[in-house]
Amino acid sequence: MSTQGRNSRTAVALGVLSTIIVAAAIPSLWIRLDGAELPPASPAAQDEPHRSPIALALSSDGTRLLVANQTAGSVSLVDTASGKVLHELATGDKPAGVAISSDGTRGVVTHWFGYDLALVKIDHDRMTITGRVEVGPEPRGVVLDQGGKTAFVAVGAANEVAKVDLETRRVSARVAVGREPRGLALSPDGSILLVGNARAQEVSVISTQSLGVFRLLTDLHHSRAARIRVAGGGAGGDAPDAQASALGLPHGQPQPPKCLSRS
Repeated sequence: MSTQGRNSRTAVALGVLSTIIVAAAIPSLWIRLDGAELPPASPAAQDEPHRSPIALALSSDGTRLLVANQTAGSVSLVDTASGKVLHELATGDKPAGVAISSDGTRGVVTHWFGYDLALVKIDHDRMTITGRVEVGPEPRGVVLDQGGKTAFVAVGAANEVAKVDLETRRVSARVAVGREPRGLALSPDGSILLVGNARAQEVSVISTQSLGVFRLLTDLHHSRAARIRVAGGGAGGDAPDAQASALGLPHGQPQPPKCLSRS
């Protein structure tokens, strides 16, 4: 064998030996093809995940805030006094809406990609999922009644609102509304439900007693129809006639003749 050949083989051997020594000295660089051991995560991967908070619900005493984190697929429970996150819980694919009961012990969250409403138990500073109810395609906004036993869910792709009995975990009724309902708001006394229909650019006004749409508020901008709330209230809420006046509705408890449907 020529001298040049021996020198080349020696150089290769030294290179392999150097690689083995370096790998043995730095275990974090070990990589196996079977996936049992992987290289350490980069600093960027170890950063906090992007959460995309999209919906909020404040407890009646103002001490707790429930937040839907759409990108992270989770909800966060926040202490409003300290501004600290007490607990974060993975709930499902693309959370879109949240609501919290008046006593602060129950939360609900809709999942835009999940077709379901998740029931969340809030025990002091911790949350657990206690059940799920399938409500339909692309659920968005959600509200709870005063007792925290009934939820109303805007089912976006079905153009309807689902009434959910949280005790039996069943959909007890459905109301046809305008195209792509998103935002919901319940009057303080629970008698009127406003539904913002984003695609139709209108608001459906529903009686929660007869579950019928008795008025449409039209010619609204898309963003206004997607986000809606009832102002005022206090502990006892506005009187029904005051609520009706604020909405431009006739006085007295509305008696809708039937449910209006939209294609």
